[in-house]
Amino acid sequence: MSTITGTEDEYKMHRILIYSTVLVFEFFGLFGNVNLIAVILRNKILRSNFGYLMLCLACFHTVCLFFELINMVYGVLATFFSYRIFRSICFHTTFPVIVSHCMQTGTICILSLDLFLAIAIPFRYRSFHLPLYFGCMFSVPICYAFGISIAAKIYLDDSELQMCNPPSSMVPFVRQWWYEIMLTFSFLTVIFYSGALGLLSCKIHRKSTDIRLIERKALKTLKVLIVIFLFTRFISTGSATLVQHLKINPETILYIQNYNVIPAVAAYSQNAYVCFFRSEEYRRLLTEQVSMYFPCFKNAFPIKSTERSISMKRATVVVKI
Repeated sequence: MSTITGTEDEYKMHRILIYSTVLVFEFFGLFGNVNLIAVILRNKILRSNFGYLMLCLACFHTVCLFFELINMVYGVLATFFSYRIFRSICFHTTFPVIVSHCMQTGTICILSLDLFLAIAIPFRYRSFHLPLYFGCMFSVPICYAFGISIAAKIYLDDSELQMCNPPSSMVPFVRQWWYEIMLTFSFLTVIFYSGALGLLSCKIHRKSTDIRLIERKALKTLKVLIVIFLFTRFISTGSATLVQHLKINPETILYIQNYNVIPAVAAYSQNAYVCFFRSEEYRRLLTEQVSMYFPCFKNAFPIKSTERSISMKRATVVVKI
């Protein structure tokens, strides 16, 4: 049974519009994530709980971006060479994206929870046993990722599709589970980020002594992360879940799900740039790394001498500790 409801000419226009936008994010996203991964691996100063979580998130996002390029190839073939896309082929191609997407959804939630715990119970937080801590944290996203993937495989059919992406590679009721669980993670992420923001603001206002400089500096980054999250994954996931429950025109649902690829790749692409513009340490280290193969980058984003000296002092303190 085919799932195609719109005319081929209409979908050609939509594919061109969607994938032209996606291609721009692909370039900046892969460049940023690869450099962020390299910077964290090369510099011990960044290997904090936050650094390790950002490393995981950048890795998951890199996998998602890479396989979105493969999905784009299917779109090009369907648009210009009358290639027919079937769900079974799409699923087996995008399986790594489904797993990585579920894992990154959980990792974003873990990032927000980790910061909330660091601010709410700072002294106890610093004594956590990291392997056990991260093992417990990632257990739920792992169950989510493989549970959805197994369900999608069990109920897989061979319907014809207009576009290949993770939502379309799953049958409708498995896709609905996927969106509902993702929306739950999204709500929790907003709650934890907002809670951390509120706690941090209160403790800074009271001049609390149990908050370290790193948590104080996190206030600036938190504001940006919340805004980006709200305008990408939270709104897109919420809208996709809402139209599923309202049971509106199936063609409209497909359009919304396909256009949600754009905010998805935008979310995959932002990590390195948020770190660059909101963190002195990341900005200095990313600038030094990119300047190794693009020397002009250092001139375009010069590091102030005061910023360099402060960053180096912090690096020395972290290494000593």
